[in-house]
Amino acid sequence: HLIEARADIYALEDWTRVYEIYYGDRIFKLLRALNNAKFLSLFPGDKECIAFGSIYPSMFQNLVRLNFKVTPSNWHVLLALLLVAPNLEVLVVNKDYDNENRLCWMELPDAPGCLSSGLTTFNFDGFENLEHEVKFVKYILKEARALNTMTIKIPAKLSKEDVFETLSMFPGLSTTCLITTSFEDNSLE
Repeated sequence: HLIEARADIYALEDWTRVYEIYYGDRIFKLLRALNNAKFLSLFPGDKECIAFGSIYPSMFQNLVRLNFKVTPSNWHVLLALLLVAPNLEVLVVNKDYDNENRLCWMELPDAPGCLSSGLTTFNFDGFENLEHEVKFVKYILKEARALNTMTIKIPAKLSKEDVFETLSMFPGLSTTCLITTSFEDNSLE
């Protein structure tokens, strides 16, 4: 009967070096234990590329809102969660890095219908117009049939007009989607 869960996952440098092979498995076991949550905020650490473990065969049938802090090493965790959350309505991605060094990127699924058809709201905080970020947003626009609002927050160094122009070029299935771009609020950092 889990309604809401927030998991901040951090591993000490020594621990990940000694137990590296088990680190990914432990994270995915934790995720599987949270598979009944309706609202999930997940903030995985950024120690290394996790090539172990799997969310499958767990389904996140009840998940309607996912807040996810993406780092260079956990994009594949986000993508795996999206594939097993068929009722997801709100996706909030908070980017927690400034460049793509050590980036662990997983190609997006080619098959249609892999993303929740009920996704209505998508927010991306920290979008820097990097190639993999653009691919991800394009994927969301292409697959989310019910998308109503997409909010992209960018750093002040980027032009809102340029980002909006890039995103406007992508075809979307939703004819009612409102795309807005704004600058990140860095006053809280």
